[in-house]
Amino acid sequence: MSILPADPPEPSPSGSTTAARITPARTLRGHTRSITDTAIISRGRNILSSSQDGTVRLWDVGGGQQIHAMSAGKGKYVPVAGMSMGERGEGEAGRRRPDGEELGEGMAMDGQGTVDEREVETQDKVVFCALQDGSFEAFDLGTKRPVYQSFSGTGRRSALYSITYSSSHNLLATGSVDGVVTLFDTRSLSTPLTSFSRNTACIDDLAFTDTGNSADDVGLVVVSGDGLPYVASVRPEGPGVLAELVSGDCDGVRVVRVGAEGEIWTAADDGVVRRYPRWRYEARA
Repeated sequence: MSILPADPPEPSPSGSTTAARITPARTLRGHTRSITDTAIISRGRNILSSSQDGTVRLWDVGGGQQIHAMSAGKGKYVPVAGMSMGERGEGEAGRRRPDGEELGEGMAMDGQGTVDEREVETQDKVVFCALQDGSFEAFDLGTKRPVYQSFSGTGRRSALYSITYSSSHNLLATGSVDGVVTLFDTRSLSTPLTSFSRNTACIDDLAFTDTGNSADDVGLVVVSGDGLPYVASVRPEGPGVLAELVSGDCDGVRVVRVGAEGEIWTAADDGVVRRYPRWRYEARA
């Protein structure tokens, strides 16, 4: 895994056909299979990564070293397709392990209250992971322990491919490989609020967005391999299509992010990053 410098590279000489090269500021090694997702913690001294090797790893950027590896799927190393990190919220994934034991404030993995000196602002964070077996799992970053594991069942269940968490709205959404989006209230994760789909295209990424009407109005940006990204209304009414996002010639859209001002950014298979200003849906490449 490479960390690139924030400063743009020097432009290539006029007329040159050679693209400018970016030299990584750090290269982190530890995963044994492909990396599926990353997240920056607070000021960037720590980052997270998830992988098909069934682990979520916490890294010290300055030293280029791994701080801890958390195994997904109740320790069975189930491949992690995606993850979403946020502030620790209310409810089932707040301060309890799957066995119901309450976690003491600041308790570390060894239960002795010690925290690695390389960690910065991990104590109030939780990370949700979408797993290949169709379940999702939550880890408390302060303790490095699992605090919630959804039921995967014994029958066939579609693998999860994407996940997004909003602590401010107490909402979690997952997306499956066969196009199903499922919404949960994090205060009661055992029963979904709703599920919906438009077709069977894999849900590649998800992101919550405020609709701007009131603090309680929440939308969900859904992008998939069919190249038809859209914003779904999920609260106070839903599910329903709130807006279609104009893109290219139906090239698969793989990544979505929502900016601080509510603008939506997407990246597609045509190599174009598109920006959608808040509540204007004509894309700007």
